[in-house]
Amino acid sequence: MALACITEKLIRIHMDNLVSVIIPTYNRAHCVGEAVQSVLNQTYQFFELIVVDDGSTDNTLEVLRAFGDRVRVVSQTNSGVSAARNLGMRTAIGKYLAFLDSDDIWLPEKLEHQLKLMADEGIILSATNWQSKTQNNTASAFDFLTFEDSWICERPTEFVSRIGGHNIMHSSWLVRRDKLLELGGFDAAVDLAEDNHLLFRLAFRGRFALTKKVLLLRDTGFDDVKLTRPGNNLKYQRKATRSMCIATSNARVLAFGESKLVQRQFQRLYSYYLRREMELAAMDGHYWIARRRAFEIWINNPCAVDAFMAAVGIVAPFLIRIRERRKYLR
Repeated sequence: MALACITEKLIRIHMDNLVSVIIPTYNRAHCVGEAVQSVLNQTYQFFELIVVDDGSTDNTLEVLRAFGDRVRVVSQTNSGVSAARNLGMRTAIGKYLAFLDSDDIWLPEKLEHQLKLMADEGIILSATNWQSKTQNNTASAFDFLTFEDSWICERPTEFVSRIGGHNIMHSSWLVRRDKLLELGGFDAAVDLAEDNHLLFRLAFRGRFALTKKVLLLRDTGFDDVKLTRPGNNLKYQRKATRSMCIATSNARVLAFGESKLVQRQFQRLYSYYLRREMELAAMDGHYWIARRRAFEIWINNPCAVDAFMAAVGIVAPFLIRIRERRKYLR
């Protein structure tokens, strides 16, 4: 009886620290195995690994079967990365959720390091520094931050609304599952910048912990199967810019009760993405869309640079077209 009680207590303690790792994948047989192996190589081993196959037509499932019962594979008809992550969330039982793209890899100490950062219940998300997989790329994403090792971000809304970008990648997240469930997970209607939609909402719910330790290596190249990286691909930029406009617009509404600084930063961020939409529309010769976005910038009370570009967009959008086409033809 006493042994049963001790065993039950130990199980409960472990369950309080269980991490559910979710890898969504679609036709990534060439790289998903490396991502899975990077999870299995973690120094912290109390996790469940869920791979959600989003209707792959290649031999992705065959690659995953080679890992046996160390990986739980869940399949769905092709519905997009947000739906795949949400299915993984519903399947998961861990207190914490961690997400990994199937073309990225973790370094072995990632989960162990992040769990230490989240000892305080008020911290709802931690994120690590990252680098590109490219061998000659030694720059880290958090090089612009002034702290030396780790930092508790008391006001994450101020950080994620920086006009220079926050550089928090969802493959580096470790987040409390109950907080994600409260928010309903990822927006399945969004297939690009879906992580920013959710990150903005999370920023209003609690503190973040960031570490400068590089624990994620990202594939920053293009993918022939699904557009997941920016580069110079205009199709990606149009969709991602529209998605970020929606995300920052929603965040502005949430920021009404926040400090003037947060409201101003989200307003500037919204103007920035409206300006990018205006520029891309003008480059495509869609002058009526460009003018509409220019008027929206004016209504949004932008900074001086955005206001100037909006004025040009209203009066002479063809000048923006010439400028943008020169930029892309270099």
